[in-house]
Amino acid sequence: MAGVDEEINLDQLKLLKKIFEEADEDGSGELDIDEFIEKLGPHLGNNLTEQQIRQLFMKIDADAGGTVDWEEFTNYMFLERAQEASGTTSENWRLFPQDFRDKNDPGVAHRGPVDRIMYCEAIDKYITCSRDGSFRLWNGADLKHFRTMTLGSSWITDCIYMPQARKLVFTTVDRAVSYYEANRGSYELSGRVYASGTMGVPQALTLVTNDAGEQLVYGDSKGHVIMLLCGTREWPARDLISTDEHQDYIYIHQEHTDWVSQVAWVPEIGLVSSSVDSTIRIYDFVREKVINNCTHHTKAVYGFVWCSAYSMFASCGLERDVILWQGNTVRRIGELTGHTASVTHISLDTRLNHVFTLSADKVIKVWDLRNHRCLQTITQDDWKRPEEARPHCLVYDSLHRRVITAMNRPYVWVHKMVAQDRTGHMDAVRGVLYNHTFGVVVTADESGTVCVWNITNGQREGRFMKAHGEAKLTAMCFDKNERRLVTAGGDGSVYMWNFNNGSRLRSYTHGEEGQELSMVLFAADEKRESDAVYAAGWGGKVYVWEDDDDDHDTITSYRTYEGHREDVTHMAAFPERALLATGDYEGRITVWGLFNGEKRLSLFHRAERYETSIEKLMWVPVTRPGSTAGSSRSGGTDSARQTQSGGTGPMLLLSCGGDGLMRVWQITTVGKLLCTLPGAQGRLEQVTAICADRAYSHVVVGDSAGHIRVWDLRAGIDTSTPDALRASFKQRCHWRAHRTAVLGVDCVPGERPLIVAGSRDHNVTIWTYDGGMLGTLGDDVWVLDDLRTWRDPDALDVEPIMGETDNLYLQVPKEDADEDEEGGRGRRGKAADPAAELDLTSLQLVNALITEKRSKAREAAITQPMGLHSQLHVHDLQPVPGNVRELLRGGTDTRAGSSAAGARAGKANVVQGAGFLHQRSSG
Repeated sequence: MAGVDEEINLDQLKLLKKIFEEADEDGSGELDIDEFIEKLGPHLGNNLTEQQIRQLFMKIDADAGGTVDWEEFTNYMFLERAQEASGTTSENWRLFPQDFRDKNDPGVAHRGPVDRIMYCEAIDKYITCSRDGSFRLWNGADLKHFRTMTLGSSWITDCIYMPQARKLVFTTVDRAVSYYEANRGSYELSGRVYASGTMGVPQALTLVTNDAGEQLVYGDSKGHVIMLLCGTREWPARDLISTDEHQDYIYIHQEHTDWVSQVAWVPEIGLVSSSVDSTIRIYDFVREKVINNCTHHTKAVYGFVWCSAYSMFASCGLERDVILWQGNTVRRIGELTGHTASVTHISLDTRLNHVFTLSADKVIKVWDLRNHRCLQTITQDDWKRPEEARPHCLVYDSLHRRVITAMNRPYVWVHKMVAQDRTGHMDAVRGVLYNHTFGVVVTADESGTVCVWNITNGQREGRFMKAHGEAKLTAMCFDKNERRLVTAGGDGSVYMWNFNNGSRLRSYTHGEEGQELSMVLFAADEKRESDAVYAAGWGGKVYVWEDDDDDHDTITSYRTYEGHREDVTHMAAFPERALLATGDYEGRITVWGLFNGEKRLSLFHRAERYETSIEKLMWVPVTRPGSTAGSSRSGGTDSARQTQSGGTGPMLLLSCGGDGLMRVWQITTVGKLLCTLPGAQGRLEQVTAICADRAYSHVVVGDSAGHIRVWDLRAGIDTSTPDALRASFKQRCHWRAHRTAVLGVDCVPGERPLIVAGSRDHNVTIWTYDGGMLGTLGDDVWVLDDLRTWRDPDALDVEPIMGETDNLYLQVPKEDADEDEEGGRGRRGKAADPAAELDLTSLQLVNALITEKRSKAREAAITQPMGLHSQLHVHDLQPVPGNVRELLRGGTDTRAGSSAAGARAGKANVVQGAGFLHQRSSG
């Protein structure tokens, strides 16, 4: 049997179909993941591992529903793999403004808005139809104006080209159907007929073609669908008649109750018509009746497109979403969500299966039908000519690969492929997660780009972008089975994704949109068999949505946990014990009942002002010394984790504050601070990332200077005394992994456990617990089991940690520094200056004072005196100190008798000045 990367012939497809049906034991027409792996997996390729088959299942399961049907399977096998093999991934195509000079005079335009535009390949012309009663022809190559034709004063409602008759057909609101010659470029009127009697106004045109020829069909303002049997040579103009002796038209059906907005002939399906009565009907000419009725819309339908590759329709209307539904069964497949106004026009690129939509607020969006994602959004700010920024219609030209829009003249958006990016992120990496179910690493950056990486070789396996539109992505997490990804944005949005293919599955809304969310969690209540999504950020509230297994695409029902006065900066959950901890900007930690919102206790960081904020939180179950849990090199197993987390014993809560320290709290019925441990390296740095392996045998901390610190807890945790607890946290290794902040870390289990670290420098690196470097995702290629392919497996070239004062304005002389006795890798300076005896807070306050003085001095130098105060004179101004050292010495070079006396005076001045600044800021 051919593998998934090989071409499948008809015989193999029939065999797969037979195997698929035999594997479907319950007859549901769908396979779950176990049936897929056991029955279908062996036939997909000899070299596929179970892990790879699981990943393939998730890619095929576009809606992450846990099952795959035959249609999903074949769509993926033929379309997705074909695009990957050709290298023309559809996500790399974008629209760009026209790249040729406009050859038309500014006055060449319609007097009224253009409501319809079409491209006629036979004459290589674009045709625009306006409300002023005229249509204009424009050259296909450069859109130079060719000719203007006037039908009268009536509004043109639609136009179409009849290739066999070589006629251009137009319908107008005076109920006329007009035929123009397009054969020799004469564009002369050759026939015209009028709807008569009680017939409605023709609104939409299509051609029904078969072996007998082509017939014109239109839908009118009364909801009727009519086929014309005459008209191409009717001159002079006359009314349509229908008698026993002569018939000019026949009614196909009269099922709609309001005007027909579009009618189209789809040979595979039938005659499809949409109406503002919110229905779409499918007529079968063989059965001579309407065989299907799409009622997925609740409001008026304006248009639709048919995608034969996926056998689906995409329809739009007064609602803001584009609805996707299957053609033969009319089953709803999904929707394209993102517009903030009614969608008035829709078009399709059949080669890439891209959908282009135009909304009433003049926003254009490009969608990928493979994963239902928005690839591009064009607003009024993206237009080169502002006068064209409010288009009335849109159409896609598949021959020239363009989108043509028009207000009162056509405008071109070129559809081109941008350079394919096989590397990683272009913005700060905000989240790093290892997926235990599929064995991949998922990373996300601030711009909303989410990447899926193969940990075994460092190659990117998937990517989708703009997860939250123009808003930045701030946090992410997996669901309980690690099959779906939940992300939070700076605009307050929360979305759930199938991260394998980029399909957005669900959105969670709340009443305070626009406030940034700093954290998102997913927790499962095993007792109640209920799942929930938790998000918190600005506003001090925790939002909780129940994640039911229904088909709702938007979850609007939620509850809140309230109790913080400041913004919530981080939170951590421990579902096994139903605990939720939240920390805010002022240093308050609140412990809640995870599922009931009961406020159990509050803790508070004791630190200097502006350093009390809670940066990171994490729960750690207490493992007594001598326990075998987590003793293996791989960091323990899930069963060991359950042994530790179960029960009713005390829990440890690790909190990292703005002062860079990591506090260890014991949480029972009350909270107690047991000890404080070093978190960040450097006096002005903070902990920016924290995680633990599944067995809680190691805790990994990353800081704002790029360091990673690994704590070893395999010997157990002794909480009897503060010293015993400090000894339980054994520092295994400490190194500088990045030059900028580490914003996300996660642990990868295995015989040689690894750490994945994402940084503000856009890079994601992989390390061992001992500082050995595997490589950088997207830049390096490796074989996980071959150390020769690693960049630095023995940690020989790792960068040493930063000295504690390297980031201060006051630098310690290098000749007075020695090796740090505890870590062996870092450097700690000796007190060669009186300033070294000062505490951190004094230094920060002095530097703030100097900065303030310098700023005021610069403002005074450039400000022109005005008014009476210009007569005042200030004498004997003292110069502003150049640095901390100069202020510490108190001017000893000019006024002090000895350096020792100057140093003592300088220290006294610093303490006094710092106290003054602290009092002033406190007041």
